[in-house]
Amino acid sequence: MSFNLGYVSTTLTANGVSSGTFAWTITNGTSKAQFENGSTAITKTNINTVGVGSTSYSTYADDVTVQLQYTPASGPAVTTEYSFSIDSPYELAAGPIDDRGVTESCELDAPYGSDGFQTLLSYTIFSFFGVQITNIDVNETFSNWGSDYIGENWPVPDATPGTVSSSFADEMCAVYQDNPLSIDPQSPLLTIKVDHATQAFFVGSLDEASGMEVQSDTFQLYQDHGRHNPIVSPVR
Repeated sequence: MSFNLGYVSTTLTANGVSSGTFAWTITNGTSKAQFENGSTAITKTNINTVGVGSTSYSTYADDVTVQLQYTPASGPAVTTEYSFSIDSPYELAAGPIDDRGVTESCELDAPYGSDGFQTLLSYTIFSFFGVQITNIDVNETFSNWGSDYIGENWPVPDATPGTVSSSFADEMCAVYQDNPLSIDPQSPLLTIKVDHATQAFFVGSLDEASGMEVQSDTFQLYQDHGRHNPIVSPVR
């Protein structure tokens, strides 16, 4: 069994029995899960299910163990164990990079042109146990902005969150910038650096720098394109 960090809860069920006393105890992984009462132990009478939620993430498979001691109305107690993992967002897998020349704006449907560039770097989200994660919130944050080109006046981009259905693309764009002049991607691409920042991606929240950090990189703008150099993923 596994469930993702950030999910409210899942349910454990003592199959085949419904009456008696059910004493549930988390015996391993007490820092990673808790029962519906906010504790690592709970006892119920004539109720054979218990809610369990994640408080942290697994670092290896089946590292959370729950012990159930079931005592029927008559007869000896029976002890059963359940083991499961708490999966979590872990890393980004880089996909294709799309560089194109644009005019007018940085909108995704902006006309092709030579007034600047739009670079799209695509990513897919994977969990610690290698499962692709879909339909989840992603956010980014920037820090340590620095200029590489003397007198450059390019604006700093905003950190933009969003909900990812299957994969997402980070946009790097400059249009109508004059120092240095933004231009469409050349062949070969230019090596003239404009500015850079430390960038990090987080999964599981729309709030900036909240959730699980899955990648850090240097957000590097060149005169005719953008790149993430270098990429560190996973970060834990």
